[in-house]
Amino acid sequence: MEIRSANIEDLESLMGITQRCIKNLDGQGVFQWDEIYPSKKDFESDIAVKCLYVVYSNPGKNISGCICINETEYPGYEKTNWAGSKFFVIHKIMVDPVFENQGIGKAAMYFAEEFARSKRKDSIRLDCFQKNPRANRFYRRLGYMVKGETLFRKGVFNLYEKII
Repeated sequence: MEIRSANIEDLESLMGITQRCIKNLDGQGVFQWDEIYPSKKDFESDIAVKCLYVVYSNPGKNISGCICINETEYPGYEKTNWAGSKFFVIHKIMVDPVFENQGIGKAAMYFAEEFARSKRKDSIRLDCFQKNPRANRFYRRLGYMVKGETLFRKGVFNLYEKII
């Protein structure tokens, strides 16, 4: 497994993965992503500020996933009683459906946790669509605790935190 900072040359691959993820989620009845989010502009912005990372399950081959790690909290986060005070927030974690069940999502999350520790952060925060049971189970299995919830355009999202 290899994880590196994303660059603009990765954009086409990332948009292809996004479309496959949307189709896969829609097929499961989970309508959390669409043509509005995540968008090409979102990825371009993340790449520009160097907070997006791409994951390769087979180094040198196709990108198999990505994760965004930054300090950006969306509206609604401020209402939550967080345990940590020095944190990173995870956004847009994706695994190409072609590479599901190979530990890629877990590897990306472990990478984020190690990265946060190296930057002297004490926690990781993220949000997860309540109507995505698979993703909610994934975060709970990794030790993330629901700290609250917030309402976004697509519905209610759980707010998770893990002290690292």
